[in-house]
Amino acid sequence: VIVDKVKKFVSELPTDKEINGFNELYKKGAEKYGLKVTVRDNQPYLENQQFMADFQYHNGLYETFEDKSMPDTLLYVTAYENTETDTSNKTIDFQYPINSKILFRPEVKDYVKHISDSLTLLTTESHYLDDVANMRNVTMFSKVFGDDYIKQLSRAKATIITNRELAHTEMMTARWYEAVLANTVIFADYITDPHSKVLKQIHGNDEQLIDKLTVVPETIVNSYNEVMSDKELVKTILDKQHAWFNKLLSEIDAEKIKKAFA
Repeated sequence: VIVDKVKKFVSELPTDKEINGFNELYKKGAEKYGLKVTVRDNQPYLENQQFMADFQYHNGLYETFEDKSMPDTLLYVTAYENTETDTSNKTIDFQYPINSKILFRPEVKDYVKHISDSLTLLTTESHYLDDVANMRNVTMFSKVFGDDYIKQLSRAKATIITNRELAHTEMMTARWYEAVLANTVIFADYITDPHSKVLKQIHGNDEQLIDKLTVVPETIVNSYNEVMSDKELVKTILDKQHAWFNKLLSEIDAEKIKKAFA
């Protein structure tokens, strides 16, 4: 009875008349599968079930490395369209677009320092970054959404996924999928995914390759140079990333989600 009353209360809450760009993408992606995303007091809901677009500011369920029963992040990235990107004309080594993380997360600062000392880095522009020590060889782009965002990311050859503060939750962030759409090689921070749960999904039992793609700040440059020196290996990695992503998309079951959250 209590659960039914809570569901009724939630369903009757007024929805926000204006929603931000991120929630617009959640809504657009969900609608492709006949699912409904609403936003109430800036809290997004999928089929009236709260989900966490941001672990620090929202309540509810979320997609993890292995559990896709609440595929909020997958639905988010299906909002991108016309994302075919050229893999032959990339001029920047790494993309790490979230400048706020560069400013406030110690391991991201470490990665940026090692990368920008000898390689090139792409991120969104911020005058605050000018105050970060050891920022060299950095290209910045204006904040954009949707396909334009993927096109910017696709200027880079690789990216590093690091979310150490979320390691205990194994929360799946959109950056994994956006990296695939942008045709960038994914390197994973060891502490973020110590058991390589995501890389194993992508690359199977190829332990040698997974070892090359699992890094810490002190090894990122050497690992990047080793991988990128082999063009056939790079092609294999990108193909496997796309195959993994497409498989996940094919497994989204809208009817199952509706029944689970009814």
